[in-house]
Amino acid sequence: MHGTADDPAWSERDALIVRLVDELHDTATLSDALWEELAEQWQPDQLLELVIAAGWYRLLAGVINAARVPLEPWAERFPAPAVA
Repeated sequence: MHGTADDPAWSERDALIVRLVDELHDTATLSDALWEELAEQWQPDQLLELVIAAGWYRLLAGVINAARVPLEPWAERFPAPAVA
């Protein structure tokens, strides 16, 4: 599964971060089970920073997209999503 937490490209810790971001995106919260897994890898203050960082990027994306801020001409673009 390309681009998901199950992608073999991720380390175990990186996959947990992908799961954190996906779960926050989908539910605006984290399940107890995921929080417990995260707590095995990071301290409480670090977990809070991860949640804040994910929220901050989400906030910025919303503001930038809504304000129609133009893309930087030099920046590499994401590939177009595959059509199902």
